[in-house]
Parts: sequence; structure tokens; C-alpha cells
Amino acid sequence: MVAFGETYIAAFAMMALGMGDLLTGLIATIPIFGGSILQLASPWGIGRLRSFRRWVLLTTGLQTCSLFAFAAVAWVGGAPAWVVFLIATAYWAGGLAAGPAWNTWAEFLVPERIRSTFFARRVRIIQGCQLIGMVIAGCCLRYCENQQSELTGYACLFLMAGIGRAMSWGALARQSESSSWLHGDVLDVVGRRHTRSARLLRSESASDVSIPRFVACLCITQVAVYITGPYFTPYMFKHLELSYTSYMMLLAIAFLGKVIVLPMVGRAVNRWGASRVFWWGSLAIVPIPSFWIFSDSIYFLAGVQFVSGICWATYELSLFLLFFERIPRNQRVAILSYYNVGNALAMVMGAFIGAGILGLCSGSVAGYMTLFVLSGLGRGIAFLGIPAVNSVTEPQTTPAQILIPVAAKGSSAPFVHRVPTAAAVPATAMESPTTARRREEAPAGSGVVATKVVTA
Repeated sequence: MVAFGETYIAAFAMMALGMGDLLTGLIATIPIFGGSILQLASPWGIGRLRSFRRWVLLTTGLQTCSLFAFAAVAWVGGAPAWVVFLIATAYWAGGLAAGPAWNTWAEFLVPERIRSTFFARRVRIIQGCQLIGMVIAGCCLRYCENQQSELTGYACLFLMAGIGRAMSWGALARQSESSSWLHGDVLDVVGRRHTRSARLLRSESASDVSIPRFVACLCITQVAVYITGPYFTPYMFKHLELSYTSYMMLLAIAFLGKVIVLPMVGRAVNRWGASRVFWWGSLAIVPIPSFWIFSDSIYFLAGVQFVSGICWATYELSLFLLFFERIPRNQRVAILSYYNVGNALAMVMGAFIGAGILGLCSGSVAGYMTLFVLSGLGRGIAFLGIPAVNSVTEPQTTPAQILIPVAAKGSSAPFVHRVPTAAAVPATAMESPTTARRREEAPAGSGVVATKVVTA
């Protein structure tokens, strides 16, 4: 789904459908924002269906249909821009709406005694498959381009992406759901017992760290990232005149950097704590967009992409561990749903800033250089607020208890890294009575984690 479909939505819009620079950039953000608004119905939907399983099947089914719709657009030779935006919005709405429910459901599907090992192995398999898929997709598009059948190539890729998602849907449909825990959690999800999300987001941690300030830093970072992120695809195809092979190679190298460094980041978190590693990751991503100014050599850009993958893996994994472990399941769906909206809004703001600058510069190379510089400055401004987080109390997490998450789903534009969707809330404010009691009863030094979370 990701390697054949999601990764190439922006390239499909520009190269096959003839959309301009601005529309190509906006299709990587506007549908995500629209999808985030629609996924606010997740708590209501789960409550109405009385089932995490049914809600996940419904939303992933929508995602499957959207991929087949993309294949149909490519097969018939194109469609109006609003149709493409509508299909992309349905794709992201399905994926975002399924995420919070899956995060809660998966905790019960995988027994705790094997959870760490299972998901660590699972993520390695997924990453390997995505890397192979990117290579196959790039070679397929290159061949179809030479045969003057580019749209046919995209139709085949989206068809295979839809089939892959359909197979995933079938695997999800075969999973169980126990009525013994479902009833209580559904009541929590629809808001009858869980603490209000807004109150949690306004709370302060035990170490006097301003949670709203930290959330603001994350949003500023996301705005800065999306000033340039959606426009890398048009820049590479239009100004660098890269082939599909080179485009695929740059995608794969960034992904390879992530795969290689993730285990080392996990060990660093175990040794120094998530907040300290996150601080270093936040610093590392600041200069990355500026590197694109110095050279347009494919070999230089490949090196930049590899370093970028390492830096973003550090940032994403440490942020994931910093916050996801602090969200208990009875508040997870609501908090993730609301945070997804704020996250997507920041992405849209960045995309519109980038579009405005490119419009003023008539899409020239100078305009893109301006975007690269502004993106780095914006990340630097956000970084200035990050040191306040270093005083956050670190959860006592042992190496065996760290779950390496699946990398945040890639945007349809390459090199766009989305902050993992989590709410900035302190551990003490979010513990359920059962979790708190379990932590208090645990032997000293046992390394019991308040809450563990996994991602779809």
C-alpha cells in the first residue's frame, strides 16, 4: 500500500495528470487535513458500532476503495483535480480514523509477554517490504515511461496497492475481539469516563514543563517541515529533471538510513532517556533542507538523504517513546483524534506558506532555495523551545520493553516526515487507577512501564 500507492500520489499528480507545482504540493497536505477532520468521528463511530474491529474494518475498507479509485483514474487517462483531491482525502481519512482504534485494539491482540519481540520483528519485516516495494515501483514506472505508457504503469501500481490493502483488510477481519474488555473500553472511548482531552492538553507535568509550549514547538516544527516537504517532488522532476530511477533511489536511501539507525536509537533511549535523544534529534533535523542548496549532484543528494533518514529516525522514535507511553488506552482514541487535527493543520499552514512563496517567485529555482532556507530557520525556532522538555521525568523503561514503532506513514510527497500523532501529556496525569496501582505494587527496579502503545 505504502510503497506502490501512497509514496507515488504526488508523482502521479504531477507527471501523469499534469498538475502544476502548487497543486502537486497541496495534494500532499490538503487531503491529510481533510482526512484528519473526518477522523474526529472515530470515538462516535466506535461507540455506535460497539467494536474496535468493526470500525477498523470500515475505515480500512474506505482506504482500499480509494486506492482502486486511483487505479481507475489512471486507467481512464485522468480526472479533474477536485476528483483526485477527493480520492486522496478518502484515503487519508480511512487511515487516520483507523489508527487510534487500532492502537487500542492491538494491545489486546498481542499478549504482553511477547509484545516487544513481536512488534520489533514485525517492523523490520514491514520496513524491508517497503524498501523492496519502492525499488519495484520505481523500475516499473521507468519501464512504462520508456514504453510511452506512464498512466498504465500508475494504474498497475495503484491496483497492486489496493490489492495489498485488501489482503491486510482480510487479515484484520480474522482477528478476534473479546467482549470481556470491549464494553468498558468502548464506554471510555465515547467519553463517559475518560478525562477531557482539552484538560489533559492544558495540564502541566510534575516537573513544571509547559505542555502547551511543547505542543507549540511540535506544531512549529511541522509547519517548517511542510514549507518544503510537499514541493520536493516538483523540484526534483521539474528543475533537477530526475528520472523515475533516480527518484526511487533517493526515496529508498532515506528509508535505508532509517532502517539502519533505528536499533541504535532504541539503545540510546535506553541509556540516556527519550527526552535527551529527542533534543538531539530536534537539533539534527534543523540544517537538513539547507543542504539542498549546495549541490544538485545525485550523489551529493543521496548522501543528504541518507543523513536525513538517520536524523528523522532519531527524532520520530524518541518522540514516539516520549509521549505514546504516557497515553493509557481509555484516553487514547480521543486524544489521538484531536491531535491528528492539530498536526494536519500545521502541515496545511506550512504547505500554504510554501505555495505562496513559490507563487511570488513564479516557481523558479530561487523560490525553491528560499523555501529550503525558511524551512531550516523554522525548525531552528522550534528547537529553541525544546530544552524545556529535558526536565521531563523519564519512565523507567528496560530494553525489552521498548517497542520499535512502524515508521510514521509516509506522505505522498517524498522526504516528508510527519510527527508521530501523540498528545503531549505527563505520565502522572494520564495513569488510570489500575495502571497506577500496578506501578506502585511492582518491585523496586523492575522497570514497569506505565503504559505501552503500538502503532498500526
